[in-house]
Amino acid sequence: IPEFLQSNPYIRTGYRYGLSVKGCILSLLYLNNETINVWSHLIGAVLFIYFFLRDLYLGKTLPLLSSNTDYYFVLFY
Repeated sequence: IPEFLQSNPYIRTGYRYGLSVKGCILSLLYLNNETINVWSHLIGAVLFIYFFLRDLYLGKTLPLLSSNTDYYFVLFY
């Protein structure tokens, strides 16, 4: 790791510095000091997108709303 990125002397390996796009994507498959952070955000984003698209497709997951306009306003909010 370059000298300017060594803010913590106890972390000696695992940095993903200077990777290409392909190298960055491949680094998701091996253990480094950002693995848990990256995967927890990636899984959360995929779940959020899945539930958003599911609710958008089903249309009436909030039965208390009086009109379609109200439903889409709350959904996009």
